[in-house]
Amino acid sequence: MTRAYGVFVDGSGRLWVGDRDNNRVLRFDNASAKANGAAADGVLGQTDLVTAAAARTQAGLEGPRGVFGDASGKLYVNDEANNRIIVYNNAATKANGSKADNVLGQVDFTSYTIPNPPTAGSLNYPEFVWVDNANRHLWIADEYNFRVLRFDLAAATAVEEKGSQIANDFRLDQNYPNPFNPSTTIRFHVPATGTVTLAVYDMLGREVARLVDGVMQAGAHSVQMNGSGLSSGIYFYRLSGTNVVEVRKMILMK
Repeated sequence: MTRAYGVFVDGSGRLWVGDRDNNRVLRFDNASAKANGAAADGVLGQTDLVTAAAARTQAGLEGPRGVFGDASGKLYVNDEANNRIIVYNNAATKANGSKADNVLGQVDFTSYTIPNPPTAGSLNYPEFVWVDNANRHLWIADEYNFRVLRFDLAAATAVEEKGSQIANDFRLDQNYPNPFNPSTTIRFHVPATGTVTLAVYDMLGREVARLVDGVMQAGAHSVQMNGSGLSSGIYFYRLSGTNVVEVRKMILMK
């Protein structure tokens, strides 16, 4: 690494590092079990682990600093020198050098503008990022605009490029009852037979239950969530399929 700035550990024990001067983000799986000097398991911003080229593209980075993930598996990267935040959906499943799925602070993946005066959506040397999973807020330290910005993650999701029409039929419903004690029902719909995962996370992004993990037939499904072994509080349940993820919030009240 060269000038490693930002670090984030997700709920599965992966360590993400903003390796600033190598223009990349490194991923270390099961990081706490790594030996000293262990190699990274993946990289974003570069196609391999031995290059360090700066770029302003959908797959490239220049000077990434802060990194942070949300409960849905998205990774937010402060791409500082490009004055933008890069968003990777399902970051842990991305191959080396994968393209980002969304950008904040610029109108597209190749533009570079610094409005003066700044706008509600512009950035000027964003340094660090943090996600408030409970309230679905993204916080960004916008250094040279002398401010901290708060983005509504629901609004940020709305500007992502949409994939196939399949996403419109992939649906995760609100659990019921909600709040619940100790059990609740979660319904979901998948448009085609395929591998589906339904997991529950606490507010720190740690997985506390995995309700579904395997091949599901097309159609409507429902599962029971039993929270008898969990503490009262806010939890997130995340349904993921092929290139599609949906997340909802539920409250356990004992």
